[in-house]
Amino acid sequence: MIKLKTHRMPLCNQKDIQQILDVINNELSPADKEKALKFVEKISAKGVCQVLHSLRRWLSSNSYSSAKYLLKYHEALKSAMNLSPPLNTYRGFKVSRDSELANVQKGDIIDLPVTRNGGCASFTGKRKIANRFSGKSKDKVGLIIKLYSPINVKTFIAPPSKSQKWFNNLYRETMGKSFRHNEEEYAICVANNGPPDKNSFMRVKIVEVKK
Repeated sequence: MIKLKTHRMPLCNQKDIQQILDVINNELSPADKEKALKFVEKISAKGVCQVLHSLRRWLSSNSYSSAKYLLKYHEALKSAMNLSPPLNTYRGFKVSRDSELANVQKGDIIDLPVTRNGGCASFTGKRKIANRFSGKSKDKVGLIIKLYSPINVKTFIAPPSKSQKWFNNLYRETMGKSFRHNEEEYAICVANNGPPDKNSFMRVKIVEVKK
């Protein structure tokens, strides 16, 4: 495994790239090595370096600066992960009590604006994970939603259970477990992937309102 001392995105210079290639050539099984090298052919060794480090960074900080590389290689990543819209996955968050969203009811289906963080957000297959981020407070109402429709959705990260074995092994041997092993996390962006506009929303269902 590569020794990682920081969550910052590396330059993916020749040294960084060689570390990835050394793992592929020396640590993976012959079958996984063959598939990983085909992935290198698709997006280049530098691209694979950017994908692996960006995946790790998104899972640790959910920053758009890491999402942009995963979106850049979105088509190629379909050979590594099932990037179908993850319907019925959950997200938990809080809103101010004076927000329009504070007035929604359980069972409502709404078009949720998503304009922060480049229009990208994490969802999880585990409701208990979403529950952690949706606690009510004096000034906040907690919400748990689930993705209801594939409209406008571009998935760019899927959890290990929806990923190819060779890719899981490549990630583990280079990045370690690094936040990917237990939360069933998906990452999705509104599909326009540009400046916020009238299509910058996801259609979701309200699962729980905590007042």
